[in-house]
Amino acid sequence: MEKILEELYLTIKTIKDNIIFLEPILNNNISQTNIKITNTEWALKRAQEITNIIKSCQANNTLNEEELAKITEEIIEKLIQSGQAEMLNENKIKLKMSASPISKKNIDKLIREMQSIERRNELIYQNSLINLVTTYERAMAKIITTYYVKNNESLGPDKTIKLYEVKKMNSISEIVNYLIMNEVKDLMHRGVKEWHDFIKKKFCSPLYYYNNNRKVIEEIFERRNLFIHNDGIINEIYYNKFKDDNDIHIGQKRNASKDYIFDSANILLHDYIDIVLSFIDYNNRALIETLFTIGFEEMCEKNYLIAYEIFSFLDNNDNEIEANKCLYKINKWICCKSISDLNGYLREIDEYDYSNQSVELQLGIEAIKMDKERIRALVNKVNISQLSDEEISTWPVFQWIREDEDFYAEILKLIRDKLTFQKDDFAPISR
Repeated sequence: MEKILEELYLTIKTIKDNIIFLEPILNNNISQTNIKITNTEWALKRAQEITNIIKSCQANNTLNEEELAKITEEIIEKLIQSGQAEMLNENKIKLKMSASPISKKNIDKLIREMQSIERRNELIYQNSLINLVTTYERAMAKIITTYYVKNNESLGPDKTIKLYEVKKMNSISEIVNYLIMNEVKDLMHRGVKEWHDFIKKKFCSPLYYYNNNRKVIEEIFERRNLFIHNDGIINEIYYNKFKDDNDIHIGQKRNASKDYIFDSANILLHDYIDIVLSFIDYNNRALIETLFTIGFEEMCEKNYLIAYEIFSFLDNNDNEIEANKCLYKINKWICCKSISDLNGYLREIDEYDYSNQSVELQLGIEAIKMDKERIRALVNKVNISQLSDEEISTWPVFQWIREDEDFYAEILKLIRDKLTFQKDDFAPISR
């Protein structure tokens, strides 16, 4: 199971990283054009303006010559009205910032290239969503397959297989695997709601996150279907499902943005985590470690809701060693304080006996509470090899220390002075 979760998480991280890497290129695509209408600075400044005019005219990727000419005229009129250009003749205008005239033909070329760039950007975001949803589907199918492999009697007595198919198989196990494959394929074709209903029934799981976000999750899948089958154009299926939630109409185009992709990735990850937590075995250490890694990374990315759910679950394992439970509690409290406040957990923190924990873990708890006297005392006691000024500067648990600039500077000085003292302790004696 940990491999399935790791694959989904790696895909989500890769999609996000790719968009972050490509974003500067996507936002400055006009600089990639070979059309020299004026100097580069002017072209960069006017790129978005031209794009907006195209959008305002409800242009698409199949503009005919008449529509293109209309847009060109509007651009020229806008430039002249704003005082940035003057008309030389019916085919040329002179830009006030440019030393040379610009022809209508070159504006036509720029518009066409801008359309090509817009389409390329659109496809990058669309393909990101398609990849994201496909990976989620594959991960969900693996959960269902794993269930049937362990409980193949759940397939029921009414399952059939054709005689010619049986003749191709060498054992009963092959026949069972074939029936499982068909059962999973059939269920996956039914849709998101049916998958979650299956999980609820077979694992006796309430799936609170899905119940609270069902419409949003279903919209992500339906938008993916629009991208694959209808180039993003809203059809009757999409419209009938979401007409009450959005100001939409049939024929309207749906797109995806960076924010939409990131939000969708976080929603699907949270949903999948909620499913995994509904049947996890605490004895599966590999899966526990995978969950901890994901929880910590999501906490660092400030996706506190996902991290909070993971660390709350891990903290409920009564058989976990105390040091790990203390770390889970600290991370849970970090998320809680970052989401809202600690009012709901102050009693739990105050009643928690952490006197036997390492100085580093004690320091983490005091950093959440921001007890400055205790923080100073613990920094003086901590083994400096276990806590550097870099860790104070980056660890999420110390974020509230960092927000207090004067106190942060004081703690850094304590650590650096302590480090200098320890180095001098082991310095060679001068002769």
